[in-house]
Amino acid sequence: MDSPADPPRVVHGTPSITSFFPPAAHPPKRQKTDEDRAAARLSADDKFEAGVAQLLEMGYGETDARGALRHSAANVQAAVERLLHGVSG
Repeated sequence: MDSPADPPRVVHGTPSITSFFPPAAHPPKRQKTDEDRAAARLSADDKFEAGVAQLLEMGYGETDARGALRHSAANVQAAVERLLHGVSG
């Protein structure tokens, strides 16, 4: 193993890049929140039904809510955008 006083290793006349640069440090992992864990536990059907419930709480009708969610891959924010802009399902 090379010590700090050793010259860079040379392969075919050029120094090895690893002799000049230390290994890259990885950024710390983001801590999962309770919300992250809860979202991971939900199945696709559960997410869809939770989205329907959210849209119903916002005052949209069930038929409109389900249609908008179907066309937005169960993404509530995208479904709201559809409903606000009058895009029919």
